[in-house]
Amino acid sequence: EAYPIMASFLALLDQQRRSRPATTAIASCGEVTHSYAGLWAQSAALATELQARGVGVSSIVGLHLHKSPDVIVAMLACWMNRAAFMPLDPDAPGARLRRMTDECEVDCVVSDSVSLPWLDATTPICAPLTSADLTLGEAWTDKSEPEDLAYVIYSSGSTGRPKGVEVTHRGLVNVLLAQIEVFDLSADSRLLWLLSPSFDASQSDIGTALLAGASIHIGGPSLAR
Repeated sequence: EAYPIMASFLALLDQQRRSRPATTAIASCGEVTHSYAGLWAQSAALATELQARGVGVSSIVGLHLHKSPDVIVAMLACWMNRAAFMPLDPDAPGARLRRMTDECEVDCVVSDSVSLPWLDATTPICAPLTSADLTLGEAWTDKSEPEDLAYVIYSSGSTGRPKGVEVTHRGLVNVLLAQIEVFDLSADSRLLWLLSPSFDASQSDIGTALLAGASIHIGGPSLAR
């Protein structure tokens, strides 16, 4: 059955969560880390933590995380608050990260580091969560709009000063649904997340897997970060 063209990412993911809650959503280094039900619950729990730090509609949240299940959880948590995320490569120079967070007026940063010297001292830091009650996501309702900002991604700067590019949910979801059809993906598919979260194309790795009800697999450190 075809997906509604303008359904939100979260509404489509919720369909997968309800129809196959125990199916593996994410595996890392060969080990299952999240079922679809578990991913949804942990994202809802982190969304609550972000709300407590002032994150809401139109907020921008920095994700200072290496490629891991935590990135996906944090992305979804942002969207549950109608906020956008911005990848912050932990291996990037502090001066670059400071400029990015200042330019975008980041409201909060999700990081497993308790201290970020380059971050404005008034910006709250939220740690990733390790677990969540599976009932936490049940009361959540999708209030997102197609024109909501989904994420901000910075260009490489190879042709000049790096720039932040804004991507809305409308553009993201339509591209992902088209890719699922072209790649012939289904709930039986297994996809490798190869690219760094700081690359725009990584959203294809993640999004096509989740909206198809498939499993996304994260390799070890020998694979590209």
